[in-house]
Amino acid sequence: MYLTLEVGNSNISICGFSAEKHTHAYLFSSRLTTPKLTTTDQLALNIESILRKHAIEKKDIEKAIFSSVVPSLNHNITKLMNVYFNVNITQANHSHFKDIEISYGQIESLGIDRLLCMKAIKTTFAKPSIIIDFGTAITVNVLEKKDKFVGGLIMPGMIIALDALVQNTSQLPKIELQYPTKILGNSTVEGMQNGIYYLFTKGLEYTIDDLVQSLFTAKGLEKPLIIATGGLAPYITQDFKNPIKVIPDLSSLGLKIILDEQGL
Repeated sequence: MYLTLEVGNSNISICGFSAEKHTHAYLFSSRLTTPKLTTTDQLALNIESILRKHAIEKKDIEKAIFSSVVPSLNHNITKLMNVYFNVNITQANHSHFKDIEISYGQIESLGIDRLLCMKAIKTTFAKPSIIIDFGTAITVNVLEKKDKFVGGLIMPGMIIALDALVQNTSQLPKIELQYPTKILGNSTVEGMQNGIYYLFTKGLEYTIDDLVQSLFTAKGLEKPLIIATGGLAPYITQDFKNPIKVIPDLSSLGLKIILDEQGL
């Protein structure tokens, strides 16, 4: 099997894939909270625990790859795979995306997680796409063609927005997100939950409609696929009026595809 690790600001996504080329189904998918401070030993124990839960043995891992937006953890990841799993691990970098035309100022300033999502969509669907990634920040990325990135948007994630609301007011409580049963809340907690939900749902719907109209319909281009990924994607997209496909671990799939390409 292939092991992928995507180190994000909030979570480390750990996925297993079949080593068979062009096979994109997950063997398992799990998450760890990204630690602010940790040791290689502790991180290795956490990953071992996840593998045991899914009946994966160390010898089953043929190849491994990781991406990271947290540079302080890069050494830990590389060392633990070498020492604990006896596997050399590849780190995804911008050189792995030469098959995508990037209309961006500096490709190095484009987050590796965004590029991984594009690579996964290019390989699996090969169609124009708008990709919404619900991470710590929410990114919207537009592939005008299957392999041409024309730009995107970056906005605060829902948890960041909710935390800011609580931290910058005196009396609003810390709450958990809940799916609203009606638009108006009948308590402070419901008001906050509904406000966050509708702010992002309706705001993103308007944004997607505008992108489809201005970048595709008005130019007579093929209508894009709308793809959502990230842990909160199923929650926030369930009432979207536009057809939308949810793929929670899209960037991990991008990592697997890089390993497939290395075997050519």
